[in-house]
Amino acid sequence: MSAQGIHFEMRAEVFRAARLCAPGMAHLGPVTFQEDASNPLAMIRWRESVFQAALAPVASRALEAARLGVRELVDIDRSCERLFPAPLREASRRAGCRLASARSAPMGETTLARFLEKIAAGDCPGHLAVVFAARAAVFHFPVPVVLAGLVFVEMRGLRLDRLWTVIEEAVPSRTRRELVA
Repeated sequence: MSAQGIHFEMRAEVFRAARLCAPGMAHLGPVTFQEDASNPLAMIRWRESVFQAALAPVASRALEAARLGVRELVDIDRSCERLFPAPLREASRRAGCRLASARSAPMGETTLARFLEKIAAGDCPGHLAVVFAARAAVFHFPVPVVLAGLVFVEMRGLRLDRLWTVIEEAVPSRTRRELVA
């Protein structure tokens, strides 16, 4: 990691990923981070018990699954049901379904289109991390950018200087090195 943290160009790429993969993110409401962002212990708790333990692995697997097919995406989405306690599970579903219904898949992106149809039909829950990663696969974003973009969406209410620090702290160090490579 450079002394400046995430480089300007990478910050622009993370912002681009957040905009493309979560259009209308301002209307998603709180998702899995529902505590006071000024509380450092709350931030550490979320980072370790929610993001690094659940969201990052799910988003990474979903990004790969989106390249394989809709069945794999649906399986990962359904697996999220047992990862979170009820309030976080419901918020994740609500935000993911909102995102899924906000924009259709780009033309020719049949896996994403079929996945969004399954969410609309109620055949799978539509968790935010999975919908975000499925959209990211369409734009060919690499895992580090997807993870940083997901943190950006979760923490979008923070001041920008604090946001980049939170992203650097949340994205696993091995993956973070890929952000600045």
